[in-house]
Amino acid sequence: RLTRSSVFRKTVLLVNRITDFIHRNVEGNLLDLNCIAEEFHITPQYVSNIFKKYKRENIKDYISRLKLDRAKELLLETDLSNYEISVRLGYVNELGVFRLFKKYERMTPGQYRTAHRKPAGPAKDATDP
Repeated sequence: RLTRSSVFRKTVLLVNRITDFIHRNVEGNLLDLNCIAEEFHITPQYVSNIFKKYKRENIKDYISRLKLDRAKELLLETDLSNYEISVRLGYVNELGVFRLFKKYERMTPGQYRTAHRKPAGPAKDATDP
């Protein structure tokens, strides 16, 4: 017989497993509601409902924020083009990442890179102290 607390624990564990799956697959196109539901053998509606209930955030918004954070890292730490970053994050073209930046940052990815990237300092000579 399942008690309320055992159902709660199992649900929290499932939400944590879903969250881990999302983090492991932030780069790629396995992150739509149907793929997540298939991975855990539950319905998309159930994934959406429990995620919202236990994480207090819509799962699509959560995924978008993670993709945005990863895109920011790639913009600042690599010379990948907007297109390459977009494809790496599972979008067909650069429009997906462009929309994320316009929605959450109110600027384009290129503007973000320009505004936040640290200028490269002078190259150090190996003989400098």
